[in-house]
Amino acid sequence: MGQAKRELERLEQQEGIALEIAIKAGVLNRCEFHEDVIFEDSGDTEAAYKLANKMFSSGEVSEHFSTRRELTDTIKKVIENAAEECYSCAKWAED
Repeated sequence: MGQAKRELERLEQQEGIALEIAIKAGVLNRCEFHEDVIFEDSGDTEAAYKLANKMFSSGEVSEHFSTRRELTDTIKKVIENAAEECYSCAKWAED
């Protein structure tokens, strides 16, 4: 496997971990009908950062991120890329 592919897999894994932290902290939410759709919930990014810091300190995620900053930057990225609502449910409600 090439180095570029390994790097891409590492970044995807980091984003998946960051996404789960944001969901666990209540910042993002999974649609109850469309589990592949993630959208904004509370918007309290500080809650996600606090949870991430705790998980990094306990070693739960430190093997995937070299620094806390790398972890919080990834969380910020996934939150910023989340939809405002479930587009499938919103389309259904319009019809």
